[in-house]
Amino acid sequence: MERYAWCLQGLGQQEKAVPYVQKLIELRPDLTNGYSTLANIYLSINEYALAEPLARKGMELAPEMKWWAYSDYGNILSRTRRFSESEPT
Repeated sequence: MERYAWCLQGLGQQEKAVPYVQKLIELRPDLTNGYSTLANIYLSINEYALAEPLARKGMELAPEMKWWAYSDYGNILSRTRRFSESEPT
């Protein structure tokens, strides 16, 4: 489901990828990949309010994976001009 969603994203079909990632989260709520992938989809279509809690959840589940959810969260803060909320990791 994750890889298929990535393929859809690559084709520019972000909205079509959403249900696949939602199903991944339903099946594996303990896995950061679903939250981070969905955050990235929402980030790519400028749905920052939807992306932010997902990026936070991804960071919570896998704090060692700084290149993924942390990157999305940083992009959200940057794009919403909330620079003062950022901090180095």
